[in-house]
Amino acid sequence: MTIVEQLSAYTAGLRYEELPSDVVRQAKRLIVDTLGCALGGAASEPAKIARDIAGTVTGVPPATVMVSGRGTSPELAAFANGVMIRFLDFNDGYTSTGESGHPSDSIAAVLAAAEMAGRGGKDVIIPTGSWNAAASGFGSAVRPDRGAGGVGGAGQSAQCG
Repeated sequence: MTIVEQLSAYTAGLRYEELPSDVVRQAKRLIVDTLGCALGGAASEPAKIARDIAGTVTGVPPATVMVSGRGTSPELAAFANGVMIRFLDFNDGYTSTGESGHPSDSIAAVLAAAEMAGRGGKDVIIPTGSWNAAASGFGSAVRPDRGAGGVGGAGQSAQCG
């Protein structure tokens, strides 16, 4: 079994009740922070273009494009929402010496998938929390010589994992 298959199986088997409270708290913070970033980037020209593109496709059932409320395919909802989230580049960041990333980059796809599956908030927190914890640890696990960093959103300085 590959590492991706192992991580996927682990995450698919997680239950909300099994998540540590600090992971749940940080996942909620990242989701709220990410939605705020989407609202901040919504008026940008790239976000308008992405929403217009998403509006040309329908999905059955549809996934929602934030701000416009339009239904589209899950892929285009994740794309358009991701453009809004990333436009200002204020979403969370994981940093360590020589390594960085944005664990919240997955949230737009998680929201679209959860909506398509008719799932609720706890089902959004599970992959968000588990991926945030995993992404935060990858840098240190793969490159232990570079040191550990922290994860936080705009105005946040919390670490999860």
